[in-house]
Amino acid sequence: LAHALREIEPIHRQPVGVFLPSCSDYIISLIGISKAGGVAMPIDASHPRERLKYVLEKGAPKVILVNDRWEPELLRLLTDCG
Repeated sequence: LAHALREIEPIHRQPVGVFLPSCSDYIISLIGISKAGGVAMPIDASHPRERLKYVLEKGAPKVILVNDRWEPELLRLLTDCG
């Protein structure tokens, strides 16, 4: 994952969104982001929508890690943010 992140976008000290439930994917994401030199920015789907929009607008991650199950929800959220 760390190598893939480096190829997608230079992320050294940059926020990388993590829109995943707390599971093994989440832990793997945190480790991969850390190894790539990025900063993990958890995006918790259980938070109120306004809070999520605020986090995305202020954090402005260029990359957001998501799985197939959560991708539709993330796309709706990003659409709401503009």
